[in-house]
Amino acid sequence: MRILFSADIHNDELSLDRIIKKSREMDLTVICGDVTGNNFSFAQKAVEEIQNGLFIPGNNESKQIVDLFGEKNIHEKRMELENGYSLVGFGYSPPTPFGTPGEFPEIELYSGMKNLPMDSKTIFAAHAPPYGYFDEVRDGHAGSSAVLEIIKEKQPALCVCGHIHEHKGIGEIGNTKILKVPAAHFLEAGLVEISNELKISFLKL
Repeated sequence: MRILFSADIHNDELSLDRIIKKSREMDLTVICGDVTGNNFSFAQKAVEEIQNGLFIPGNNESKQIVDLFGEKNIHEKRMELENGYSLVGFGYSPPTPFGTPGEFPEIELYSGMKNLPMDSKTIFAAHAPPYGYFDEVRDGHAGSSAVLEIIKEKQPALCVCGHIHEHKGIGEIGNTKILKVPAAHFLEAGLVEISNELKISFLKL
C-alpha cells in the first residue's frame, strides 16, 4: 500500500495539479491541512480530483472549506489500512501571529487528541508538527506542545505533519517516527509504503 502525504498547498495551482497527477499512482493521498483559506472552487477541485484523497483541516481553512471536505475529512477519525496499520487524523494548529480561523489553545488541542484511538501501528496525520521538531521559525519554535505530548503518551508508529513550510525531514520521538513534509510549492511530498513494516521517504511531485 502506497500513501502520498502533502500539506500547505495554499491555492497553488501547479502544486495541486502535480498532486492530482501523482495521486493516480497511489492507494491513498492525504493532505495534512491548508489546501486553501477560503477559495471554494480551489478546494472543490482538490476534493473532486485527488484520487482517493483524504483531508485534515489546517489553521487556514474556513468552516466553509472544512464542511466541503465532507466524508473525506479524517479529523478525529480512525481508518483501518493494511497489515494491522491504521490512520488517525487531527488538524488545526496552536495560535500563530496571523490570526487564522483554525487556531486553538494547546489545552484544547490536547483535549481533542487525548482520546483518539492510536496504537503502535497507527499513522498519525497532524497539521502542526510536534514542538521542537522541524518547527523553527525566526522567533523560535512554532510546533505544538499538545502534539508532542500525545506522541510521547501514545507512541504511534509514525506522525506525518506539515504547517511549517520551509522544513522537511525524518526524525523520531521514542518509538515514533516523524515525517515532516514541506509546503507543496516545493513540489515534494512524503511517501509511506506499508508492507510488513513502514517505509518512509520523499518523492518529487
